[in-house]
Amino acid sequence: MSHTSGVNASTPIQRVLTFFDGAAMGKATRALRSYYGENFHYTGSAFDHIAATSGPGRFTSEDMLAVSMLSVNVPARAALNLIASDEARQLLAEIPAVTIWDDPALLDLGQPAWKLWDIVRAQDDIGPTIASKL
Repeated sequence: MSHTSGVNASTPIQRVLTFFDGAAMGKATRALRSYYGENFHYTGSAFDHIAATSGPGRFTSEDMLAVSMLSVNVPARAALNLIASDEARQLLAEIPAVTIWDDPALLDLGQPAWKLWDIVRAQDDIGPTIASKL
């Protein structure tokens, strides 16, 4: 069902379109153009753009802003704690830049991603929704 011929999957729209074929392609294209259109009509479409400005291996103010595009807010004290956390920085550095689909063991109990989850969730007013977006 993958439509990959001649598609350069470098933009969010192009990456998503690789999953559609035939009649579904037109509907998917319209929906994606609406979502990822100019001027960030839907703020969620700005998440990737803003998050890409943040360097890997640490939490930054850009990360906190990026998740706000997904209609959640990181409480100020929690944001300050995570940005300053050496332990979070160390764990982020240990997590390889691959997707969980390619290496699901990254989420195993005791792995750096699991430990980072615990650090994020230990912050006041950070539930699973905000933690998963971070």
